[in-house]
Amino acid sequence: MRSRTAQENAVTTCVGVDIGGTKIAASVVDTEGTILRRTRRETPAADADQIVRAVADMVGELRSEERRVG
Repeated sequence: MRSRTAQENAVTTCVGVDIGGTKIAASVVDTEGTILRRTRRETPAADADQIVRAVADMVGELRSEERRVG
């Protein structure tokens, strides 16, 4: 029986972001589609720069949590 490589054992994750009219939701999901972490904020009203900053902050927050967990 062949042993698995470190790459085969590694858990790959990605961040999904949903920007809506009232909220921004972001989640970390694994290769199986399981949501591992999530965060949510109100969408800043009509200011694209604030929306971009909010998304960047949320992704940074999720990445920070990822480093602490795994």
